[in-house]
Amino acid sequence: MASGETVEWVIGLAGQVPLVGVFIWFTLRLLHLGQAEREAGKDMSARVMNEWRQYMLARDTEWRQFLVDERQARSESMGRLAEEMKSLAQAQVSLEKSLLSHDELLKDLLEQQRRK
Repeated sequence: MASGETVEWVIGLAGQVPLVGVFIWFTLRLLHLGQAEREAGKDMSARVMNEWRQYMLARDTEWRQFLVDERQARSESMGRLAEEMKSLAQAQVSLEKSLLSHDELLKDLLEQQRRK
């Protein structure tokens, strides 16, 4: 290589080095911005997931309380229904006794009428 060629090569290299440096800086800057956005996204995702978890826990608590209240109301209703059915059964037995005694009385009266 002649000294003129070396000088041209150095001048060409000197012109390219800043361009490569700018390209490297720009690439690193984009990587840094991308990393910052990913971290912000992770923070936001974590915050959103935490809010969702809190919402679901509150909803589950409300749902469980509703189910407890509903079960208690159903148990009380079934208890009242059982008492009412028992009362109706007793009334039916009493009515049957009354009807049987009435039938017996009528039989006796009819027998008396036939004898006369």
